[in-house]
Amino acid sequence: MGSKKRSSDSAVKPMERKKKRKALDKEKHCSSLDDDNGEFKPKVVELEVKEVVESRSVNSLPEFRIGVFKDLGSADVSVREAAAERLGMELQECARQGFALGLTLLVGTVPDIALSSLLKLIVDLLEVSSSMKGQEIKDCLLGRVFAYGSLARSGRLIQESVSDESSELIKEFTSSVISLATKKRYLQDPAVVVVLQLVEKLPIEVVLKQVPEAPGLQEWFEGATEAGNPDALLLALKLREKISADNQIFGKLLPHPYSPGLMFSADHLSSLSNCLMVISIVRFVESTFSQPRVHGVWPVLVNILLPDIVPEHADSAAGLSSTKKHKKNRKSSSHDEDIQKNLQSFWEIIY
Repeated sequence: MGSKKRSSDSAVKPMERKKKRKALDKEKHCSSLDDDNGEFKPKVVELEVKEVVESRSVNSLPEFRIGVFKDLGSADVSVREAAAERLGMELQECARQGFALGLTLLVGTVPDIALSSLLKLIVDLLEVSSSMKGQEIKDCLLGRVFAYGSLARSGRLIQESVSDESSELIKEFTSSVISLATKKRYLQDPAVVVVLQLVEKLPIEVVLKQVPEAPGLQEWFEGATEAGNPDALLLALKLREKISADNQIFGKLLPHPYSPGLMFSADHLSSLSNCLMVISIVRFVESTFSQPRVHGVWPVLVNILLPDIVPEHADSAAGLSSTKKHKKNRKSSSHDEDIQKNLQSFWEIIY
């Protein structure tokens, strides 16, 4: 009986709170009308903004009021300004992903937006000052990640780099993202994801011409093995996979000349051990309070270490000599031995 009463009370309370809120909104609406001309007074809107702040402190996520868009179209300047302020207050810290999507669509559909100016604006508007602390700094830096991600996904960088061969936007963009990645370790992973989202869709010739030349990228690669930077290793592996060519820019991350055998040689794995050990340590710490995930570099390494082996099918063509079959089998046997050797080195050195 007691449980039924408690469930009934819990069902009534939300309804009562909703009625009280409606009554309060109605009262504020009536009091906001001037007795002489019926125009809205800005001070009431300020009270609503204060209410939003209070609701954020109590419930952490404020209730979004769709009516704010009506006030944005008001003929009264003060009402529009107050509505814009209220909109910002209600969306702050609640819609970073939504804003990023909106920016993606905006940049992708409005060709008049100059990308070089937008790159500068991202830094200017989200600049970290000496007076900022803790969460403020993190919000600015993550805001840049979302902005760069929006720009990469909009398709504009790809369009302009293809249509204008003299454009160096890809070089500038890559440099900006890598510069951001150097500021905090937690920015490395998302920064590399943003660069790869762009690189995967770019023509190979554009990647070859601009990405390796991006200021700061070579220095980032060169310091990766000592600093223990698995994200730089991932970017190096994916870039080489894209261009299918060696490049000195990768530093000690990749062997030169590149081959799977040299990649998993004892000497080279020893130089990479710091990068891969960092992943294990970070993931172990994260697992104490969240669901850990597999770092993106592992699937890439496994694909190189254990490439897909195409089954050998009997060739029914007439005249196929036993000598050719023997050479094919011998080649496969040698390939399997290489895989086994690489796997053994990987296991002994990394684990």
